Amino acid sequence: MEAKVIKIVDGQKQYALKLDNIRKIKNINPQYMKDIVQLDITLTDGKINLFNSQNVNQGYINMLSSFPNLTSLSIVNQSGFTEIDVSKLKKLKSLTLVGNCDLEKINGLSGDSDLTELECFDCQNLQSINQFKSFIREKISTLTEKGISKIV
Repeated sequence: MEAKVIKIVDGQKQYALKLDNIRKIKNINPQYMKDIVQLDITLTDGKINLFNSQNVNQGYINMLSSFPNLTSLSIVNQSGFTEIDVSKLKKLKSLTLVGNCDLEKINGLSGDSDLTELECFDCQNLQSINQFKSFIREKISTLTEKGISKIV
């Protein structure tokens, strides 16, 4: 099931898209990818279908870089991908990763990004929290530098 919400911002159509399976990302018309600002991929019954997880591969997650204006990304209860790279999602403000049992690594977290909300839990295979510590240190440093430059 796919749900679309269309909103008009500064005369431009923007889409919020809700998918119940990461595999459905391949069905999105590429010409609309630049207009999608919010993407929510949530398995609606809350259970990961491990039987179908072999059909989900890293390629679906790698397609996320095709959404240059994405400000909000939520991936909940999906399996079959081991890492996600958010480095090309320059406008991303909110990232939610919950219950993704195969997720091991999150790439592209940096303090100079626009990311202000990060929710990540119940991803049992996530290998290290050092990436979060580093992100938080960089974010605090960046905020402090911006705050100081505004005062001066």
